[in-house]
Amino acid sequence: VDKILAALAIEPTLHVMIRPDDEAQLTEQLTTLADHPPVLVEIPEEAPELAAAVVAAGHRAFSDVFFTDVRSLNTDSPDEYLDLYDQGLGVLQSERPERILEVLGRF
Repeated sequence: VDKILAALAIEPTLHVMIRPDDEAQLTEQLTTLADHPPVLVEIPEEAPELAAAVVAAGHRAFSDVFFTDVRSLNTDSPDEYLDLYDQGLGVLQSERPERILEVLGRF
């Protein structure tokens, strides 16, 4: 967050993203950036439960879903992506976007 604050001092119109590891860090970082809220909050793939707290605070939750990509290929089931959306993730960074599009019925 210190680097974000330093960057905002130089360019106050920047769009920022934070990466908290847990709910305590999420609260601290959102409080620190209350005057300049983040566009996205990246949460660890192994902690999707943080997405609910991100959404409750009025922000968009994002996660890199590499391990979900691997599991979906090994099980031939892309349904796990829907679980992530159901938990509140709004943006998924995937190595296999066609799998996500497939489960969303867009491919």
